[in-house]
Amino acid sequence: MPLRAGLALLAGIITLGAAACPFPSDQHWVLKYWSDPVMLEFLLGIGLAGLFMRGARLSVRQGALLALGGFALLLAATAWPDRSLPLRFLWAGIPAAMTCAGFALAPQPTRGHWLYDRAVRIAAAGYVLFLAHPFVINLVALAWRKADAHAMLLFVPATLAASMAVAVLAHRWLEKPLNRLLDKPRRRKSEIAGSPALVPAE
Repeated sequence: MPLRAGLALLAGIITLGAAACPFPSDQHWVLKYWSDPVMLEFLLGIGLAGLFMRGARLSVRQGALLALGGFALLLAATAWPDRSLPLRFLWAGIPAAMTCAGFALAPQPTRGHWLYDRAVRIAAAGYVLFLAHPFVINLVALAWRKADAHAMLLFVPATLAASMAVAVLAHRWLEKPLNRLLDKPRRRKSEIAGSPALVPAE
């Protein structure tokens, strides 16, 4: 499908699914899972990617204020006494999107900076990080309990570091080789289509 039509269809399906969330019973767990309003947060990511690709940019000050504002709203929501706040899309998704937008749309530092280079590596492994982090967190939690560690303030940095390390390694040694392997037929077709021998003479 054309990109614009495909995105409109995707947004419609996710929005209708989220609207239908209260109706499926717990027995229909597949429908319950895919109609979870958390899916709306993917639309925020798609919208942010669209803004970035269209060239939307913020100044350093605007980006910093947007990121800090989003982070402050997220902290305020998590500090709420009743943790069962409804509509996570509003109290978590939008502040998280604000924080992401503050970094993504602000002027980028030079590529020679060591911190930027490492951030780019982690960002490239973002999809693996998204898939793998629950497993890594569980493994770190098991190790934490076995070691009888009580420093919970260190638990979050430890899980973050372990998740990012696993994601970067899996991206380099698993995801990239698999992508190259799966992409071979498409590359071969494009090479054949672009071969001078197959281009008709004018």
